[in-house]
Amino acid sequence: MTRNAIADVGVHTIDVGRFREQLHRLSERTPYSFSVASVPRHFRQAAVLLPFWEESGDICVALIRRAESLRVHPGEVAFAGGIVDPGESFTEAAVREAHEEIDLDPTCIEFVGRLDDAWSGFGHHIAPVVAWLSAPPKLTPNPAEVAEVLAAPVSQLILPEARSAEELTVAGLSYTNVTLRWSGGSVDRLYAELLLEAIEWGFGERPSPGPARFQSMLEKHEILSDARRGMDANDGPRS
Repeated sequence: MTRNAIADVGVHTIDVGRFREQLHRLSERTPYSFSVASVPRHFRQAAVLLPFWEESGDICVALIRRAESLRVHPGEVAFAGGIVDPGESFTEAAVREAHEEIDLDPTCIEFVGRLDDAWSGFGHHIAPVVAWLSAPPKLTPNPAEVAEVLAAPVSQLILPEARSAEELTVAGLSYTNVTLRWSGGSVDRLYAELLLEAIEWGFGERPSPGPARFQSMLEKHEILSDARRGMDANDGPRS
């Protein structure tokens, strides 16, 4: 993904109005959606919310640090979100989860649009929903799920030194792990990728990582399936 527009912006020169206007252009396009027939059958549909707002001349976005008591990804920095309930849309699920996890008032949410579909290694097909909040929110973490709420300033996230990347190989599949840092914390992997995608839209870029994400999902699923078939063959017949 290109980041020319971001690179040209200084820390104190964010045009909040233009960022918001450009972010709203998400509503003018159809996000890349994974073909349901091609998504592995064990994957569950999920949605996350990326809520932006203006504060003191800057733009902030809310993330969460997951509770250490959780069985999956304890302590991970992520966006509020979760599994889509039967009969829910992705947007409805994202709003419900954000209200449950960080007490985000649904009446202050203006929906902007969706980023391209994504997936997680724990078997989730994820729809990232972008929103603009009418005022700086008062957020309270639900201690059963969230250790703390983090507000990341975009002015810090776009600094060159805020971003790093490393090449990793997991389960035979290579990928680039991106990390974004700000004075109050850091976020990496999928959630850093989604945050960068949204910020690029805010600065007038038009990223479209959906096809690459879809291909990587298929490749990883095939690698894991081949590995399981190999293990079954090596184990021999079972009585």
